Amino acid sequence: LNGIRALACILLVFVVSVMSPIAFIASLGEESQRKSGGGEGTSKAHAAIAELMPPPPQMDAESANAREQALLESYRAILAKRGSFGMQAVYDAVRVWRTITMPAATAAHLDRARVEAVMAVESQGMPNVTSSANCRGLMQLKDGTARQYGIARPLQESYIPERNIPAGTRYLGELVQRYEGDGDTALAAYNTGEAGFDRREERMQSTMGDNRSGYWHTRSHLPRETQEYVPSVLAWE
Repeated sequence: LNGIRALACILLVFVVSVMSPIAFIASLGEESQRKSGGGEGTSKAHAAIAELMPPPPQMDAESANAREQALLESYRAILAKRGSFGMQAVYDAVRVWRTITMPAATAAHLDRARVEAVMAVESQGMPNVTSSANCRGLMQLKDGTARQYGIARPLQESYIPERNIPAGTRYLGELVQRYEGDGDTALAAYNTGEAGFDRREERMQSTMGDNRSGYWHTRSHLPRETQEYVPSVLAWE
């Protein structure tokens, strides 16, 4: 009996560690919604997100609210798609490359967790992935971007983690600098290309008469993939 209890405790600790923070936030909102009819559940889930993934200090209230809502939706979508054990499998696959990721993130002045979250979304930690757009490897680099960041033969070398991770991390770090420390906008540009993001932002500003900038103000004018990409990366982080 004691052995069964000990095993149950181990399993409980494992499940909690796997589920947090994605499943914790999603389940918090869902459980509270069942008990309260929706309002309390949403408030508690948003409070959890604000604590675990606070918005940048310079972000305005409108953008911060949009960010929290998008993160909650992403948390729930990821959990529904993969389940706790599926999520853990992705985390484990990404962590395999940590000896490469950590120094690359440090050199690019990025949080290691951000780089690993990008890998989780882009390739699920699998180095030999090629997308339909011919993006390659763990960080899903286009051939032109790969060459720009020192990969001379992208068709072969983009699948080598020791080449792909530093190149993609350096690219993301330079995007953060380009957008003056706005990591969310840098993620959008990483996904859709900085030229594509800038073009859509300028179009939004001119047609809407809105001089505000950044991903959360431009989000509805971006491709659907990019609208979902940024909160998905943040959720995995």
